[in-house]
Amino acid sequence: MMALVFGLVLVAATASLVWRVARRLWHLLPIFGLALLVLPAMAIYLTGDVSRYLPRAMFAEGAAGKDQVAVLSAVASICVAAILAAGLWALAQLVFQRVRRH
Repeated sequence: MMALVFGLVLVAATASLVWRVARRLWHLLPIFGLALLVLPAMAIYLTGDVSRYLPRAMFAEGAAGKDQVAVLSAVASICVAAILAAGLWALAQLVFQRVRRH
């Protein structure tokens, strides 16, 4: 149950950040593209198996717990990649605005 709540909070935080950064609907496309580019690196080096970061009490015992770890690891990898992509897009927008003013 705690794993589900954690996953939902992570998805909600990611969605709100992406919504905040995307000033126009088409901005979602480059954010999605950047997220796809950084997803493999996030899955291998940063998030991977989230059970090593979270307490054991978050997951159920037995096979259900293993399934929760796998699903939460995938959700965390996707959300962290989307958060990083949104941050990169926001930085690109900021640089573009600064260059355009001068």
